[in-house]
Amino acid sequence: YQPWHAVSDDASGNLYISEFSGNLVRLVTPNGIISTVAGNGTTLSSTSNNVKATLGTLYKPAGLAFRNNTLYIASAGANLVRTVSADGIIRTVAGGGSLSGSGVAATSALLNNPSALALESTGVLYIADTDNCRVCKVQSDGMLFVVAGTGTAGCNSAGLDGLPANQSAVGNPYGVAFDWYTNLLIGEGGNCRMRNVSKADGVIRTVLGSPIGRSCSTFGDSSSALTIGSAAGLAFDWFTGNVYLADSSTSVVRVMTQNGTAGVLVGNGPNFYAGDAFRARLSIPMGVAVGRNRTLFIADTFNNRVLAVNLTLALPAASCVAVAPAYGYVSAASVPSGATV
Repeated sequence: YQPWHAVSDDASGNLYISEFSGNLVRLVTPNGIISTVAGNGTTLSSTSNNVKATLGTLYKPAGLAFRNNTLYIASAGANLVRTVSADGIIRTVAGGGSLSGSGVAATSALLNNPSALALESTGVLYIADTDNCRVCKVQSDGMLFVVAGTGTAGCNSAGLDGLPANQSAVGNPYGVAFDWYTNLLIGEGGNCRMRNVSKADGVIRTVLGSPIGRSCSTFGDSSSALTIGSAAGLAFDWFTGNVYLADSSTSVVRVMTQNGTAGVLVGNGPNFYAGDAFRARLSIPMGVAVGRNRTLFIADTFNNRVLAVNLTLALPAASCVAVAPAYGYVSAASVPSGATV
C-alpha cells in the first residue's frame, strides 16, 4: 500500500519494499513469494525497540538501505531510523531525542520526516532529514553530524553552489546516494534539483535542474532535462555510472549519464501495464533502486505497485539531451523495457 522505496542489496536477490501507508516492510524472494519483515500494520507504540521486528510497529516507513545482513528503515512518521538485524530484532539507531544540532548522539537527535537513507562504503549511514532540510551522517560511534544543509532556517531558500555543503541551504531532501568516488548525491525536492557534495573538498554543486533552485517543472511536463520537478529517490548504477532520479511531481523517472546527458527514462505515456518503459504511466514515484542483476526497481507509489526495468538494453540517443554544466557522469546507457514485479 503506497510503496515508498524498494531495495535489493542482499546476496540472495531478495527485494525489500517499504509500504508507507501500510506501515510495513515487505520482502519479495526471487521466486515471487512475499512476506513481512518489519511492522505489524499498526502505528501504536511506533518506537517499540529491541523486539522481533514483525511484532514491533513502524509509522510510515520510507527509505531503505541494506548491508551486512542489516536492513535500515527510515520511519518517516515516527522521526526515527530503525535497523532490523539478522536475528530479526528491530532497534532505533537515530532519532527520538530533542537535540537539533550537529555532533550529538544519534539517538538524542531530533529528526523530522527522515525520508531516505544511504550507506557509504565504510558503513557510515547518511540520512535525508527531509523537513529539517539537511542531510546527516551517523558514524560507527553513534554520533550524528550534519553534512549538508543549514537546518529548518534554510527550508525556504535555494542554497548557493560552491560553498561547503553544511553552509548551503538544502531544500527538503528526499533522496541520497553515493557514486563511484563516494561523492554524495542529494535529491532536493523543495528546490527541484539534484546536487553533488564532493568527497574531496565537501563543496556542494548543482548537477541537474536549475542551479538557482525553485525553477520547477509541473505535473505532466517532462520535456526538459534542464528543469525537473520534485526530486525524490535517487539510485546510482555501479555498472555504468548512470544516476536515476524519481521525479515525483512530474511522475517520471529520469536518467543522468556520466557524459552529461539527461532525459526521461520511464513514465512519459499512457500505458499502465508492462511494456515500453518510456510509455509507462507512473503516479508520484518516490523511490528507485538498482539491483545486482541490472534491474531498476521503481516504487510507483500512488499506483500501489513496484515496477522492474531491464537496464541491459541501450537507451536511444534521442531520449537524452545534454545538460549544462555537465556533471561528467558515464556513457548514455540505460533502457526502455519494463515489467511489473
